[in-house]
Amino acid sequence: MGARSFSQEDIIRFSRDIETARALLIKQKSDDNIILLAQKQAAAAEAYLLLGDVEESKRYFSFAQLTLKQAENPETTSEVFERIGKVFARAGKHSDASGYFLLAVKTRET
Repeated sequence: MGARSFSQEDIIRFSRDIETARALLIKQKSDDNIILLAQKQAAAAEAYLLLGDVEESKRYFSFAQLTLKQAENPETTSEVFERIGKVFARAGKHSDASGYFLLAVKTRET
């Protein structure tokens, strides 16, 4: 996401994007739509983390993780876990980062 700051308007936009992706998934369940929803959830989580709201960020990352379990695409799942780990590392939350990096490796091994 970069080093730019996020506003409440950005959070509202992320919420709308998540709802749109969720509606697409309900309309047509496919790995592509599952991955899209997880990516939108991860983007919102990144924004919350950069805003300093670690708990809300963890909540959205958990949603992304649960969503990804529905997809049968370990490569994309691993990439999202790696992305989450990088965000936590940039925020100085190294124990959280290492957990997501470990998930990325485990997912790739499968």
